[in-house]
Amino acid sequence: MGNTKLRIRTGTARYPRGQQRIEAILRAAEKILIKQGYGKLTMRNVARAAKTTVGNIQYYYPTKERILRDLLDYTLRGIFEDFEAIAGDAGKTPEQKLLAFLTCIIDSFRTEKKTKFYPEFWVQANRDPAAAKVLEEMYERGLLDLQNYIMGTNTSLSESESRDMALTVMGSVEGMVIFIGRGRPWEGSFEAVRDLLLTHCVALVKNARGSRPDGHNCAAV
Repeated sequence: MGNTKLRIRTGTARYPRGQQRIEAILRAAEKILIKQGYGKLTMRNVARAAKTTVGNIQYYYPTKERILRDLLDYTLRGIFEDFEAIAGDAGKTPEQKLLAFLTCIIDSFRTEKKTKFYPEFWVQANRDPAAAKVLEEMYERGLLDLQNYIMGTNTSLSESESRDMALTVMGSVEGMVIFIGRGRPWEGSFEAVRDLLLTHCVALVKNARGSRPDGHNCAAV
Protein backbone atom coordinates (compact mmCIF):
# COMPACT_ATOMS: atom_id res chain seq x y z
CA MET A 1 0.00 0.00 0.00
CA GLY A 2 2.98 2.28 0.44
CA ASN A 3 3.64 5.06 2.91
CA THR A 4 0.89 7.43 3.95
CA LYS A 5 1.12 10.70 2.08
CA LEU A 6 -0.06 13.56 4.24
CA ARG A 7 -0.71 17.13 3.23
CA ILE A 8 1.82 19.64 4.57
CA ARG A 9 0.34 22.90 5.78
CA THR A 10 2.13 26.14 6.43
CA GLY A 11 3.29 26.13 10.05
CA THR A 12 2.03 22.60 10.84
CA ALA A 13 3.36 19.06 10.49
CA ARG A 14 6.69 20.14 8.98
CA TYR A 15 8.67 17.77 11.19
CA PRO A 16 8.42 14.02 11.88
CA ARG A 17 6.76 14.58 15.24
CA GLY A 18 4.02 16.66 13.61
CA GLN A 19 3.54 14.01 10.95
CA GLN A 20 3.19 11.37 13.68
CA ARG A 21 0.54 13.47 15.43
CA ILE A 22 -1.42 13.93 12.22
CA GLU A 23 -1.30 10.20 11.50
CA ALA A 24 -2.54 9.47 15.04
CA ILE A 25 -5.40 11.96 14.52
CA LEU A 26 -6.39 10.44 11.17
CA ARG A 27 -6.14 6.88 12.49
CA ALA A 28 -8.46 7.81 15.35
CA ALA A 29 -10.89 9.62 13.02
CA GLU A 30 -10.98 6.69 10.61
CA LYS A 31 -11.75 4.23 13.43
CA ILE A 32 -14.58 6.41 14.74
CA LEU A 33 -16.12 6.81 11.27
CA ILE A 34 -16.01 3.09 10.49
CA LYS A 35 -16.98 1.71 13.90
CA GLN A 36 -19.35 4.40 15.22
CA GLY A 37 -20.51 6.39 12.18
CA TYR A 38 -20.14 9.94 10.95
CA GLY A 39 -22.37 11.32 13.68
CA LYS A 40 -19.70 10.50 16.26
CA LEU A 41 -16.91 12.14 14.27
CA THR A 42 -16.48 15.21 16.47
CA MET A 43 -13.30 17.03 17.44
CA ARG A 44 -13.83 15.99 21.04
CA ASN A 45 -14.22 12.29 20.19
CA VAL A 46 -11.23 12.35 17.86
CA ALA A 47 -9.11 14.03 20.54
CA ARG A 48 -10.14 11.41 23.10
CA ALA A 49 -9.37 8.52 20.73
CA ALA A 50 -6.04 10.05 19.69
CA LYS A 51 -5.14 10.71 23.35
CA THR A 52 -4.62 14.40 22.80
CA THR A 53 -6.51 17.65 23.33
CA VAL A 54 -9.10 19.41 21.21
CA GLY A 55 -6.67 22.30 20.95
CA ASN A 56 -4.04 20.06 19.39
CA ILE A 57 -6.58 18.71 16.90
CA GLN A 58 -7.60 22.24 15.91
CA TYR A 59 -3.97 23.28 15.50
CA TYR A 60 -3.66 20.83 12.61
CA TYR A 61 -7.31 20.89 11.56
CA PRO A 62 -9.03 24.22 12.24
CA THR A 63 -12.09 23.16 10.20
CA LYS A 64 -13.97 19.89 9.79
CA GLU A 65 -13.62 20.10 6.02
CA ARG A 66 -9.84 19.92 6.30
CA ILE A 67 -9.87 16.85 8.49
CA LEU A 68 -12.42 15.21 6.16
CA ARG A 69 -10.21 15.84 3.13
CA ASP A 70 -7.14 14.35 4.78
CA LEU A 71 -9.21 11.48 6.18
CA LEU A 72 -10.39 10.61 2.69
CA ASP A 73 -6.81 10.63 1.39
CA TYR A 74 -5.63 8.62 4.40
CA THR A 75 -8.31 5.92 4.07
CA LEU A 76 -8.20 5.63 0.27
CA ARG A 77 -4.46 6.15 -0.21
CA GLY A 78 -3.93 2.52 -1.27
CA ILE A 79 -6.56 2.53 -3.99
CA PHE A 80 -5.30 5.83 -5.43
CA GLU A 81 -1.77 4.42 -5.52
CA ASP A 82 -3.18 1.49 -7.48
CA PHE A 83 -4.92 3.95 -9.84
CA GLU A 84 -1.59 5.69 -10.46
CA ALA A 85 0.10 2.37 -11.20
CA ILE A 86 -2.62 1.43 -13.69
CA ALA A 87 -2.42 4.82 -15.43
CA GLY A 88 1.36 4.56 -15.71
CA ASP A 89 1.44 1.02 -17.09
CA ALA A 90 2.57 1.51 -20.69
CA GLY A 91 2.09 -2.19 -21.40
CA LYS A 92 -1.69 -2.08 -21.00
CA THR A 93 -4.23 -1.03 -23.63
CA PRO A 94 -6.99 1.42 -22.66
CA GLU A 95 -9.43 -1.50 -22.43
CA GLN A 96 -7.09 -3.41 -20.12
CA LYS A 97 -6.66 -0.31 -17.98
CA LEU A 98 -10.44 0.10 -17.86
CA LEU A 99 -10.85 -3.47 -16.63
CA ALA A 100 -8.03 -3.14 -14.08
CA PHE A 101 -9.43 0.17 -12.80
CA LEU A 102 -12.93 -1.23 -12.24
CA THR A 103 -11.59 -4.45 -10.71
CA CYS A 104 -9.53 -2.39 -8.27
CA ILE A 105 -12.63 -0.53 -7.06
CA ILE A 106 -14.82 -3.61 -6.73
CA ASP A 107 -12.16 -5.68 -4.96
CA SER A 108 -11.80 -2.93 -2.35
CA PHE A 109 -15.33 -3.83 -1.20
CA ARG A 110 -13.92 -7.04 0.29
CA THR A 111 -12.65 -5.06 3.29
CA GLU A 112 -14.80 -3.89 6.18
CA LYS A 113 -13.11 -0.50 6.02
CA LYS A 114 -14.23 0.32 2.49
CA THR A 115 -17.65 -1.33 2.88
CA LYS A 116 -18.50 0.97 5.78
CA PHE A 117 -16.52 4.03 4.75
CA TYR A 118 -18.23 4.73 1.41
CA PRO A 119 -21.86 4.55 2.65
CA GLU A 120 -21.06 6.71 5.69
CA PHE A 121 -19.66 9.41 3.44
CA TRP A 122 -22.55 9.14 0.97
CA VAL A 123 -25.16 9.61 3.67
CA GLN A 124 -23.37 12.54 5.24
CA ALA A 125 -22.76 14.24 1.90
CA ASN A 126 -26.54 14.76 1.69
CA ARG A 127 -26.48 16.71 4.95
CA ASP A 128 -23.06 18.25 5.36
CA PRO A 129 -21.69 20.63 2.68
CA ALA A 130 -18.12 19.94 3.82
CA ALA A 131 -18.55 16.18 3.33
CA ALA A 132 -20.25 16.76 -0.03
CA LYS A 133 -17.39 18.93 -1.26
CA VAL A 134 -14.72 16.43 -0.21
CA LEU A 135 -16.62 13.51 -1.74
CA GLU A 136 -17.06 15.40 -5.02
CA GLU A 137 -13.33 16.09 -5.19
CA MET A 138 -12.58 12.41 -4.61
CA TYR A 139 -14.89 11.26 -7.39
CA GLU A 140 -13.51 13.85 -9.81
CA ARG A 141 -10.07 12.28 -9.38
CA GLY A 142 -11.36 8.82 -10.27
CA LEU A 143 -13.75 9.89 -13.00
CA LEU A 144 -11.02 11.62 -14.99
CA ASP A 145 -8.99 8.40 -15.28
CA LEU A 146 -12.10 6.37 -16.03
CA GLN A 147 -13.18 8.80 -18.76
CA ASN A 148 -9.75 8.57 -20.40
CA TYR A 149 -9.87 4.76 -20.48
CA ILE A 150 -13.38 4.86 -21.94
CA MET A 151 -12.35 7.29 -24.69
CA GLY A 152 -9.34 5.11 -25.50
CA THR A 153 -11.47 1.97 -25.64
CA ASN A 154 -14.21 3.47 -27.79
CA THR A 155 -12.94 6.37 -29.89
CA SER A 156 -16.38 7.06 -31.36
CA LEU A 157 -17.42 8.66 -28.07
CA SER A 158 -17.09 12.41 -27.72
CA GLU A 159 -15.73 13.98 -24.55
CA SER A 160 -19.21 14.64 -23.18
CA GLU A 161 -20.42 11.16 -24.17
CA SER A 162 -17.43 9.52 -22.49
CA ARG A 163 -18.07 11.64 -19.39
CA ASP A 164 -21.67 10.45 -19.23
CA MET A 165 -20.48 6.88 -19.74
CA ALA A 166 -17.95 7.26 -16.92
CA LEU A 167 -20.71 8.45 -14.58
CA THR A 168 -22.92 5.53 -15.59
CA VAL A 169 -20.19 2.95 -15.06
CA MET A 170 -18.95 4.46 -11.80
CA GLY A 171 -22.48 4.56 -10.39
CA SER A 172 -23.08 0.92 -11.34
CA VAL A 173 -19.83 -0.22 -9.74
CA GLU A 174 -19.96 1.86 -6.55
CA GLY A 175 -23.55 0.87 -5.83
CA MET A 176 -22.52 -2.78 -5.50
CA VAL A 177 -20.87 -2.12 -2.13
CA ILE A 178 -24.33 -2.10 -0.53
CA PHE A 179 -25.08 -5.59 -1.82
CA ILE A 180 -21.84 -7.59 -1.96
CA GLY A 181 -19.50 -5.66 0.35
CA ARG A 182 -17.89 -7.21 3.42
CA GLY A 183 -20.57 -8.43 5.82
CA ARG A 184 -23.46 -7.68 3.43
CA PRO A 185 -26.25 -10.26 2.89
CA TRP A 186 -25.02 -11.29 -0.59
CA GLU A 187 -21.30 -11.29 0.15
CA GLY A 188 -21.17 -14.97 -0.85
CA SER A 189 -21.96 -13.98 -4.44
CA PHE A 190 -19.11 -11.47 -4.58
CA GLU A 191 -17.00 -13.09 -7.29
CA ALA A 192 -19.93 -14.05 -9.52
CA VAL A 193 -21.49 -10.58 -9.32
CA ARG A 194 -18.10 -8.88 -9.80
CA ASP A 195 -17.41 -10.86 -12.97
CA LEU A 196 -20.88 -10.17 -14.38
CA LEU A 197 -20.57 -6.48 -13.62
CA LEU A 198 -17.11 -6.20 -15.20
CA THR A 199 -18.29 -7.98 -18.35
CA HIS A 200 -21.37 -5.75 -18.55
CA CYS A 201 -19.47 -2.49 -18.02
CA VAL A 202 -16.74 -3.25 -20.57
CA ALA A 203 -19.34 -4.38 -23.13
CA LEU A 204 -21.38 -1.22 -22.50
CA VAL A 205 -18.35 0.93 -23.28
CA LYS A 206 -17.25 -1.06 -26.34
CA ASN A 207 -20.70 -1.30 -27.93
CA ALA A 208 -21.77 2.31 -27.45
CA ARG A 209 -22.23 4.24 -30.68
CA GLY A 210 -20.81 7.69 -30.28
CA SER A 211 -21.12 10.82 -32.36
CA ARG A 212 -17.49 11.19 -33.49
CA PRO A 213 -17.32 10.36 -37.22
CA ASP A 214 -13.56 9.74 -37.13
CA GLY A 215 -13.77 7.25 -34.26
CA HIS A 216 -14.96 3.68 -33.96
CA ASN A 217 -16.69 1.47 -31.48
CA CYS A 218 -15.56 -2.11 -31.05
CA ALA A 219 -18.89 -3.55 -32.10
CA ALA A 220 -18.55 -2.00 -35.53
CA VAL A 221 -15.08 -3.39 -36.23
